[in-house]
Amino acid sequence: MDSWPGSTTAPTGRRWQFVSAFVGMTALVFSGCSGDLLGGEEEENDARAQPAQALAGAPGACGAELAFASARASVEQAGNGAARAIDRDLATRWSGLGKGAQIVVDLGATAHVCELGIAWYGGAARKSSFTIALSTDGARFDQVYAGTSGGSTAEVERYAVAGDARYVQITVNGNTQNDWASISEITARAQAEPEGFRHPGVLVSREQLEFVKARLTQEPWRTELAAATRSSLATRTPHAVPYPHKDEKEGEAERMDAIAAYTQAILWNLTGDEAYARRSIAILNAWSAQLEGHAGAEHALQAAWVAEPLTRAGELMRHTYTGWPQEEIASFERMLKTIFLVEVRNGWGGNGNWDLSMIEALMNIAVFTDDGENFDRAVAMWRARVPAYIYLSSDGPTPVAPLTPDGKTRRGEATPAEMPAFWHRPAAFVDGLSQETCRDLSHVALGVGAMINAAETAWLQGVDLYAEEHRRVTQGLELLSRDLVLFMDYIDAQIAQGVPPDSDLLKSMSSSVCANGKLLLGGSAYRLPGDIALNAYVNRRGASLPHTLEMLERRAPYPNRSNLHIAWERLTHAQTGLAGQP
Repeated sequence: MDSWPGSTTAPTGRRWQFVSAFVGMTALVFSGCSGDLLGGEEEENDARAQPAQALAGAPGACGAELAFASARASVEQAGNGAARAIDRDLATRWSGLGKGAQIVVDLGATAHVCELGIAWYGGAARKSSFTIALSTDGARFDQVYAGTSGGSTAEVERYAVAGDARYVQITVNGNTQNDWASISEITARAQAEPEGFRHPGVLVSREQLEFVKARLTQEPWRTELAAATRSSLATRTPHAVPYPHKDEKEGEAERMDAIAAYTQAILWNLTGDEAYARRSIAILNAWSAQLEGHAGAEHALQAAWVAEPLTRAGELMRHTYTGWPQEEIASFERMLKTIFLVEVRNGWGGNGNWDLSMIEALMNIAVFTDDGENFDRAVAMWRARVPAYIYLSSDGPTPVAPLTPDGKTRRGEATPAEMPAFWHRPAAFVDGLSQETCRDLSHVALGVGAMINAAETAWLQGVDLYAEEHRRVTQGLELLSRDLVLFMDYIDAQIAQGVPPDSDLLKSMSSSVCANGKLLLGGSAYRLPGDIALNAYVNRRGASLPHTLEMLERRAPYPNRSNLHIAWERLTHAQTGLAGQP
């Protein structure tokens, strides 16, 4: 059996285990004291003990609670040292005066942490600003969260963030009353290793859809649902053929059928109208019966684009509708394994949007077919390809090279001398730059969309890829979104001056990003991605993505809400937060 670097195999006697290189962590809050600076210090010295009480807050979907080896702090009040934050006693605390006060707890060994709990002294009366950073060596810390405490309880507040860690650093930056940082207790729990897959668990979960279903009379879901139900995709019937070609009408029909099946599967779950379920299954069955392969030079890309939404539809219908006969499900599964899997399993190595769509398709197929080996392979491919698609200065003077499944670099484009050409000749390598930025922004949007989709499916299955590449992905999103907003400004200004909306003048604008001084827009895919990423990083982790938020707000009036593998993101994921967390 060949394997991708870092992949895992199933332990004997179990279907398989998730073995993830991440730590689930939590967003912390700090608590200060009331009154002015002097009064706050006096209150922190108050000897009145709080009554002993059990740590509150129901456990999340994590494993065993972890023990702490030690704690240290940048500043400590006499009698309220760092060790008192890990003594399992809510009547004691660590306190330190001054914005930027830090406490670092040591787990004793690197762990796959999925939850951190914090009880804030005085937490029922004030809110505290804070950041969380993780480290495996105690020297380099990577920030994973910035936020504010709830301000309604002195008991444990539980939060989820992720990353491999032995050390957890909480930095307190003031509260609504003064500059004290006071934590009564810190807890942590390890990531559980569930057997098998969670279903439905391809891009969207039952819990996420239930969250949306309960809010369909509210915005933005009301508008998004209306758009979905009015779409021709909601009533589309199958157009199956044996050998669709990507660049011919049969190839477009296959892609549209796949999106339609997914659209109808969503609408079945949100409305309960069985007509949507029957039409979705009719599309899945028709292609299962007809498809024999894909024609043309770009057959693998066509297979990836189709498999991405088609497997989402199959996953939802298999696990939310009892009217799909087992023999038809088996036929659909055979099609995935014999036609789509072989096309996407080895990636490509050229422009990254191809590879990232293949990675998402492979991951989706693996979840639908309960294939742990190929799921691990898809995760490893994502971990290798994302650093080769979005640049960070920490990569060195030139970007990371894309890798093949055997760990070898691909073709000449991967050498430092050829890298500028492979990256379509940017003016300079800057943080957040995509391998396709200087090709055009629509291809970047397609690549980033597939990257985020795969990370969301992995998150539903207990592997937090979002956290592993937090800085890289958010930098890429922000640079793409900034450029898109600038492009929207340019288009609006040109149209206001009388330029026709379909003019070639609106397809490029001057930019210092690329060596040729131009930035190309490409097709219409630039209008689509972002809502899933916004939910993952802002709603779940408290990150700030101002350019992404502005881009999504500017994009909202456009009627186009689906294209290729990017479809109905705002309907399924807007504001869902941790709904569906494993």
